[in-house]
Amino acid sequence: MKKIISILAVLCLLPVVLTGCGYSSIVSIDEQPIEQHQQPLDTPTDEPPLTSEQIEIDSENPARAYFVVFQYLFEADSALNYGIKYIALDLSEMIFEMPDKFIHLVEEFCDEFGFTLLLYNADELVEKGYIIDYPLPSIFTDGIIISFRDITLTDDTLITEASKWRSGRGAIGATFTVEKVNSSWDMLPLEYMFIS
Repeated sequence: MKKIISILAVLCLLPVVLTGCGYSSIVSIDEQPIEQHQQPLDTPTDEPPLTSEQIEIDSENPARAYFVVFQYLFEADSALNYGIKYIALDLSEMIFEMPDKFIHLVEEFCDEFGFTLLLYNADELVEKGYIIDYPLPSIFTDGIIISFRDITLTDDTLITEASKWRSGRGAIGATFTVEKVNSSWDMLPLEYMFIS
């Protein structure tokens, strides 16, 4: 009887021990210095960033439509945000011609809540050491990536496939439709959302 209880105790503790071993190698990224700088999209590095006075973003600007999606994704599945320091934006498939206006809105959000904004796609984050063990198992230990793959952008409608990614087993996304109604942008109800 004691032998059976001992075997059961070992079997119960085995997943905890294995999970702890796998996780400890992921956490070790904090021991390595990571280059912490931002690279603006399509902007020469010798030009100063635009100031709030230079960027006027009225309520009808499509940058606000993207920000509606950004805020929705940030708040959805909030467990993915636990302990993050970085928010990375992947705008490589965005068709909006003035991404600096959207970036400005996200910078203000990051400043308000204490995050560092990175303007890198997943491959660039791997290259710079933010994402480790890519492609499998991959994890952004202290950040999330919010990506946009635009389908349509008109004066009054944005349709984009957007996602929030933290790891291969921690991501959400959907096809979002945002419409301009009475000079502001409103997101239509989602038909589905993927969760991994």
